Amino acid sequence: MGVARSLGDYDLIHRASLVNMKDFLTPQPEVRVYKAYSHKFSPEDVLVMATDGMWDVVTNSEVQRELVAAQGLRPGGKQQEIVHTKMAKALVELARGLKRDGFWEKTDGSLASGDDISAFVIPLHNFT
Repeated sequence: MGVARSLGDYDLIHRASLVNMKDFLTPQPEVRVYKAYSHKFSPEDVLVMATDGMWDVVTNSEVQRELVAAQGLRPGGKQQEIVHTKMAKALVELARGLKRDGFWEKTDGSLASGDDISAFVIPLHNFT
C-alpha cells in the first residue's frame, strides 16, 4: 500500500485503543506550521515537496546543489514559472538516473529510484 494513500484512512487505526493496525502506516500526517510572514524570502527561496521515490535516493545536499545549479536558468519576467518546473524536472531526473547495464543508476554510480517519483518546487517569495 502506498504510504500517501493511508493519509486520512482512519480504518487503519483501532478506534478504541488508537493503536495503529499496521505499525509502518498512519492515517495522521505530520504537520508543521511556519509563519511565512516572519521571514523575508528572496526569489531563490523555494519549498521542495517530493515523494519517497525521490527522497529515498537523493539527499538534501544533492537537492541544494541541483537547485543552486538551476539558479542559472532564471530568465526573470514572464518565464519565471517555467524555471520552477524545470527545477522539479531536474530533481526527478536526478532521482531516476540513467539505465546502465539493465539497472537505473545515478550519475555517481549509486542506485537510482525504482519507485514513482514526483517533485514540486514552490517559490516562497510570492507568499510574503
